[in-house]
Amino acid sequence: MKRLIIVAISLLTITLNVHAEMIKASEVNDREKQDICTSRTTAKKRIDDFLIDSKYVGIVRSKHPDATFIAIEKGSPTLVTCYLREGTGKFEPALYQGTSNKDVWKVIKPENPIDIDTLEGKRLATKICKEAVITKLKDRNILKVTASTTNEVLNESGVLHHIGTKVGANQARKYDILADGDIIFNESSNGIDKNTGKYKCLLDPSFKIKDIEISNK
Repeated sequence: MKRLIIVAISLLTITLNVHAEMIKASEVNDREKQDICTSRTTAKKRIDDFLIDSKYVGIVRSKHPDATFIAIEKGSPTLVTCYLREGTGKFEPALYQGTSNKDVWKVIKPENPIDIDTLEGKRLATKICKEAVITKLKDRNILKVTASTTNEVLNESGVLHHIGTKVGANQARKYDILADGDIIFNESSNGIDKNTGKYKCLLDPSFKIKDIEISNK
Protein backbone atom coordinates (compact mmCIF):
# COMPACT_ATOMS: atom_id res chain seq x y z
CA MET A 1 0.00 0.00 0.00
CA LYS A 2 2.85 2.37 0.90
CA ARG A 3 4.44 1.72 -2.50
CA LEU A 4 1.14 2.47 -4.26
CA ILE A 5 0.79 5.79 -2.38
CA ILE A 6 4.35 6.83 -3.33
CA VAL A 7 3.74 5.98 -7.01
CA ALA A 8 0.43 7.87 -6.98
CA ILE A 9 2.07 10.99 -5.49
CA SER A 10 4.90 10.92 -8.03
CA LEU A 11 2.55 10.52 -10.98
CA LEU A 12 0.28 13.29 -9.72
CA THR A 13 3.32 15.55 -9.34
CA ILE A 14 4.39 15.12 -12.97
CA THR A 15 0.90 16.08 -14.16
CA LEU A 16 1.37 19.64 -12.94
CA ASN A 17 3.12 20.63 -16.17
CA VAL A 18 1.02 18.51 -18.50
CA HIS A 19 -0.49 20.57 -21.31
CA ALA A 20 -0.54 18.98 -24.74
CA GLU A 21 -3.02 17.57 -27.20
CA MET A 22 -6.09 15.77 -25.94
CA ILE A 23 -6.51 12.48 -27.83
CA LYS A 24 -8.94 9.58 -27.60
CA ALA A 25 -7.81 6.79 -25.28
CA SER A 26 -8.87 4.25 -27.90
CA GLU A 27 -6.02 5.56 -30.09
CA VAL A 28 -3.30 4.74 -27.56
CA ASN A 29 -4.59 1.65 -25.74
CA ASP A 30 -4.30 -2.07 -26.37
CA ARG A 31 -7.81 -3.58 -26.17
CA GLU A 32 -6.68 -6.77 -24.44
CA LYS A 33 -4.87 -4.79 -21.74
CA GLN A 34 -7.93 -2.57 -21.35
CA ASP A 35 -10.04 -5.63 -20.57
CA ILE A 36 -7.49 -6.97 -18.09
CA CYS A 37 -7.21 -3.58 -16.41
CA THR A 38 -11.00 -3.32 -16.12
CA SER A 39 -11.35 -6.82 -14.68
CA ARG A 40 -8.90 -5.92 -11.92
CA THR A 41 -10.87 -2.92 -10.71
CA THR A 42 -14.07 -2.87 -8.68
CA ALA A 43 -15.93 -1.12 -11.51
CA LYS A 44 -19.28 -2.32 -12.74
CA LYS A 45 -19.03 -0.27 -15.92
CA ARG A 46 -16.23 1.00 -18.15
CA ILE A 47 -16.62 4.22 -20.10
CA ASP A 48 -16.22 3.33 -23.79
CA ASP A 49 -13.87 6.17 -24.68
CA PHE A 50 -12.53 9.43 -23.26
CA LEU A 51 -9.94 12.12 -23.91
CA ILE A 52 -6.47 11.92 -22.37
CA ASP A 53 -3.51 14.26 -22.57
CA SER A 54 -0.93 12.86 -24.99
CA LYS A 55 1.96 14.32 -22.99
CA TYR A 56 0.71 12.59 -19.85
CA VAL A 57 0.57 9.28 -21.74
CA GLY A 58 4.17 9.81 -22.87
CA ILE A 59 5.39 10.68 -19.37
CA VAL A 60 3.80 7.63 -17.76
CA ARG A 61 4.95 5.29 -20.53
CA SER A 62 8.52 6.56 -20.29
CA LYS A 63 8.57 4.83 -16.89
CA HIS A 64 6.03 2.08 -17.61
CA PRO A 65 5.88 1.18 -21.34
CA ASP A 66 2.89 -1.16 -20.78
CA ALA A 67 0.77 1.55 -19.13
CA THR A 68 -2.90 1.35 -20.11
CA PHE A 69 -5.56 3.94 -19.35
CA ILE A 70 -9.24 3.23 -18.78
CA ALA A 71 -12.14 5.23 -17.36
CA ILE A 72 -14.72 3.64 -15.11
CA GLU A 73 -17.95 4.57 -13.37
CA LYS A 74 -17.01 4.29 -9.71
CA GLY A 75 -19.57 6.58 -8.09
CA SER A 76 -18.28 9.23 -10.48
CA PRO A 77 -16.10 8.93 -13.61
CA THR A 78 -12.58 7.84 -12.66
CA LEU A 79 -9.39 7.45 -14.70
CA VAL A 80 -7.49 4.24 -13.91
CA THR A 81 -3.86 3.76 -14.92
CA CYS A 82 -2.71 0.12 -15.05
CA TYR A 83 0.77 -1.31 -15.56
CA LEU A 84 3.00 -4.13 -14.32
CA ARG A 85 3.76 -3.15 -10.74
CA GLU A 86 7.14 -4.07 -9.29
CA GLY A 87 5.75 -4.61 -5.80
CA THR A 88 3.23 -7.27 -6.84
CA GLY A 89 4.51 -8.57 -10.17
CA LYS A 90 1.02 -8.09 -11.58
CA PHE A 91 -0.48 -5.90 -14.29
CA GLU A 92 -3.05 -3.99 -12.25
CA PRO A 93 -4.39 -0.55 -11.27
CA ALA A 94 -1.66 1.74 -9.97
CA LEU A 95 -3.44 5.11 -9.90
CA TYR A 96 -7.02 6.40 -9.74
CA GLN A 97 -7.88 9.99 -10.72
CA GLY A 98 -11.24 11.76 -10.66
CA THR A 99 -12.55 14.26 -13.20
CA SER A 100 -11.20 17.22 -11.21
CA ASN A 101 -7.85 16.75 -12.99
CA LYS A 102 -9.11 18.13 -16.32
CA ASP A 103 -5.60 18.82 -17.65
CA VAL A 104 -4.99 15.07 -17.71
CA TRP A 105 -8.27 13.61 -18.93
CA LYS A 106 -11.90 14.40 -19.76
CA VAL A 107 -15.08 12.47 -20.34
CA ILE A 108 -16.40 12.90 -23.89
CA LYS A 109 -19.80 14.54 -23.56
CA PRO A 110 -22.02 17.09 -25.32
CA GLU A 111 -20.69 20.65 -25.22
CA ASN A 112 -22.33 23.18 -22.89
CA PRO A 113 -22.58 26.89 -23.81
CA ILE A 114 -20.58 27.41 -20.60
CA ASP A 115 -19.03 24.53 -18.67
CA ILE A 116 -21.73 23.43 -16.21
CA ASP A 117 -19.00 22.54 -13.70
CA THR A 118 -18.12 26.23 -13.37
CA LEU A 119 -19.90 28.85 -11.28
CA GLU A 120 -20.75 30.77 -14.46
CA GLY A 121 -22.26 27.66 -16.05
CA LYS A 122 -24.44 26.92 -13.04
CA ARG A 123 -25.56 30.54 -12.88
CA LEU A 124 -26.57 30.56 -16.54
CA ALA A 125 -28.51 27.29 -16.31
CA THR A 126 -30.21 28.52 -13.12
CA LYS A 127 -31.12 31.84 -14.77
CA ILE A 128 -32.61 30.10 -17.82
CA CYS A 129 -34.67 27.84 -15.56
CA LYS A 130 -35.97 30.67 -13.36
CA GLU A 131 -36.94 32.75 -16.39
CA ALA A 132 -38.79 29.78 -17.87
CA VAL A 133 -40.69 29.27 -14.60
CA ILE A 134 -41.70 32.94 -14.49
CA THR A 135 -42.88 32.76 -18.09
CA LYS A 136 -44.88 29.62 -17.38
CA LEU A 137 -46.54 31.35 -14.40
CA LYS A 138 -47.08 34.68 -16.16
CA ASP A 139 -50.74 34.74 -15.03
CA ARG A 140 -49.77 34.41 -11.37
CA ASN A 141 -48.58 37.21 -9.10
CA ILE A 142 -45.06 36.08 -8.21
CA LEU A 143 -43.16 37.71 -5.35
CA LYS A 144 -39.91 35.74 -5.62
CA VAL A 145 -38.33 32.72 -7.33
CA THR A 146 -35.31 31.28 -5.50
CA ALA A 147 -32.90 28.61 -6.71
CA SER A 148 -31.92 25.57 -4.67
CA THR A 149 -29.69 23.22 -6.70
CA THR A 150 -28.44 23.06 -10.29
CA ASN A 151 -26.56 19.92 -11.27
CA GLU A 152 -25.51 17.91 -14.28
CA VAL A 153 -27.08 14.44 -14.45
CA LEU A 154 -24.32 11.83 -14.35
CA ASN A 155 -25.30 8.94 -12.07
CA GLU A 156 -27.99 6.28 -12.29
CA SER A 157 -28.79 6.37 -8.57
CA GLY A 158 -27.54 7.50 -5.20
CA VAL A 159 -27.88 11.24 -5.84
CA LEU A 160 -30.74 13.74 -5.87
CA HIS A 161 -30.48 14.42 -9.59
CA HIS A 162 -30.00 11.02 -11.20
CA ILE A 163 -30.59 9.51 -14.64
CA GLY A 164 -34.27 8.71 -15.03
CA THR A 165 -35.54 11.46 -12.72
CA LYS A 166 -38.91 12.47 -14.11
CA VAL A 167 -39.75 16.11 -14.75
CA GLY A 168 -43.16 16.60 -16.29
CA ALA A 169 -43.44 14.13 -19.15
CA ASN A 170 -39.67 13.73 -19.61
CA GLN A 171 -36.98 11.67 -17.92
CA ALA A 172 -33.49 12.99 -17.30
CA ARG A 173 -30.76 11.55 -19.50
CA LYS A 174 -27.04 11.50 -18.86
CA TYR A 175 -25.52 15.00 -19.22
CA ASP A 176 -28.90 16.73 -18.95
CA ILE A 177 -29.19 19.42 -16.27
CA LEU A 178 -31.69 19.49 -13.41
CA ALA A 179 -32.42 22.69 -11.53
CA ASP A 180 -34.94 23.22 -8.74
CA GLY A 181 -36.04 25.77 -6.19
CA ASP A 182 -38.95 27.57 -4.51
CA ILE A 183 -41.61 30.05 -5.56
CA ILE A 184 -43.25 32.63 -3.28
CA PHE A 185 -46.49 34.09 -4.63
CA ASN A 186 -47.69 37.59 -3.76
CA GLU A 187 -50.97 36.18 -2.55
CA SER A 188 -52.35 34.39 0.49
CA SER A 189 -54.94 31.70 1.08
CA ASN A 190 -55.27 32.30 4.82
CA GLY A 191 -54.70 36.05 5.07
CA ILE A 192 -51.37 35.60 6.82
CA ASP A 193 -48.90 33.39 4.96
CA LYS A 194 -47.84 33.78 1.37
CA ASN A 195 -48.73 30.91 -0.95
CA THR A 196 -45.65 28.98 -2.01
CA GLY A 197 -44.65 26.31 -4.48
CA LYS A 198 -41.70 24.34 -5.77
CA TYR A 199 -40.32 24.10 -9.29
CA LYS A 200 -38.05 21.74 -11.17
CA CYS A 201 -36.51 22.30 -14.62
CA LEU A 202 -35.01 19.73 -16.96
CA LEU A 203 -32.55 21.19 -19.47
CA ASP A 204 -30.59 19.46 -22.22
CA PRO A 205 -26.77 19.81 -22.37
CA SER A 206 -27.13 22.94 -24.54
CA PHE A 207 -29.20 24.57 -21.73
CA LYS A 208 -32.49 24.38 -23.62
CA ILE A 209 -35.58 23.70 -21.50
CA LYS A 210 -36.97 20.18 -22.00
CA ASP A 211 -39.69 20.36 -19.36
CA ILE A 212 -40.81 22.20 -16.21
CA GLU A 213 -42.67 20.83 -13.21
CA ILE A 214 -44.39 23.09 -10.67
CA SER A 215 -46.13 21.99 -7.50
CA ASN A 216 -47.77 23.83 -4.62
CA LYS A 217 -46.60 23.18 -1.08
